[in-house]
Amino acid sequence: MRSFWQGVLIGGITGMVLGLMSAPLMRREMGAPGEKNIASAAKRAIQGVQENIGEMWQRRVKE
Repeated sequence: MRSFWQGVLIGGITGMVLGLMSAPLMRREMGAPGEKNIASAAKRAIQGVQENIGEMWQRRVKE
């Protein structure tokens, strides 16, 4: 159980470090992050998740 929590802690710290390192690169590629950029990215992400869930549901219904 101890190794599980150590893995969670190390994974979380690694994720934060990678996020902080990639933030300047993403900012350069996207331009200045305005509300429109963030809103459109969020909408695209939600649509992608909805499509994936729909495809998974259709596969289960067919089986």
